[in-house]
Amino acid sequence: AALSRYALPVPLEVWAEGAALLLAFEASPSVPLSAVIEAARARGKLRDDEVLALALLGAESLALWHQARVVHGAICPENVLITARGDLLLDGGMALPRLLPRESPELGDESRYRAPELIMGEEFEAPADCFSFALTLLEVETLEHPFEGETAAELAKRVRHGHRRGQSARAALERVWSRALERPPALRPPSAVQLAEDLREIGAGMREPRVVVRGLLARLGLSDQPQRVAA
Repeated sequence: AALSRYALPVPLEVWAEGAALLLAFEASPSVPLSAVIEAARARGKLRDDEVLALALLGAESLALWHQARVVHGAICPENVLITARGDLLLDGGMALPRLLPRESPELGDESRYRAPELIMGEEFEAPADCFSFALTLLEVETLEHPFEGETAAELAKRVRHGHRRGQSARAALERVWSRALERPPALRPPSAVQLAEDLREIGAGMREPRVVVRGLLARLGLSDQPQRVAA
């Protein structure tokens, strides 16, 4: 109920798979952030207000998960979805595994956005989501993965050691992302609630974020594209 109150996907089924507790959600037509990134690579980088609107709405959605004591565990551009109304939803997720075994299989695109503690097979909490969310939004802005490596092993090494290449062009946003991308989880925001508060402060006085996001979809030619159905 805490998740459905704000136009977020409603879990229809919950089941265990190995160490993970998985959720299945009701269908919701949407455009993933990965499509925004691809369109922006062809048409030009997003404006500052567009990046901030996506960051703020995404952080507010993730904050609802954390307020409900649910850790998503799989934040990545493919799993952050934009509805025609301009809301941002979170699809997928392992939800409360708290410990991902080292020998666990790659779960898809989200493996490239895992926090160091997930890569190392350590216990993780909400700060791991903050790390993955910051990676995702930095890629939305810079159009490149902040820790990209030529191989999965090289990428994991860069993440573990904090060898980041991309930075936000906006100093206030860079401070938020830098904190969220700290190697030790204790140095990151304790949850997306703090992320959302910081981003609201940066965005004070900006246009209604959903209006900005709807304009972004139209500008990138994504409003009339076939929409993904999240499930």
